[in-house]
Amino acid sequence: MPVSVVNVPFGQRRGCRPQGVTRFTLPWPVRCNDSDGRKTSLVEGMGMASEDVHAATDGDFSETVGAGGLVLVDFWAPWCGPCRRLAPVVDAVATELQGTVKVVTLNVDENPGVAERFHIRGIPTLILFKGGSPVETIVGLVDKPHLLRVLHTHTA
Repeated sequence: MPVSVVNVPFGQRRGCRPQGVTRFTLPWPVRCNDSDGRKTSLVEGMGMASEDVHAATDGDFSETVGAGGLVLVDFWAPWCGPCRRLAPVVDAVATELQGTVKVVTLNVDENPGVAERFHIRGIPTLILFKGGSPVETIVGLVDKPHLLRVLHTHTA
């Protein structure tokens, strides 16, 4: 059953809907970056967009990932169906592993520099960084148990 998407003024959530459309229906949740950089969901009542997930940009990526500890980066785009299907998994993992793994999203359309630097050729792509260096890469849609297994191998 399709999910109704809320009406939002243009300019607040760039790239999240076709140009000129203020309301449309999709069978999956949509997540976008607000103008203030917070990841949000346009889906009414879905509760997506965990507060534990942070949005990164080309400008702050190095300091975000290089801060130390484990950082999981979700490379995504608003038009990518598998990315939208992965969003609730990433949000749930961020909440479950809060304090252990920092979870960050990076919109590859708005931040092509970082995507190019890490040779992102397909999305969704998840890269796990440890101490600022990539230690694990997952390309494509994965389920929560698989993602948790991968993360737990690096937290132990």
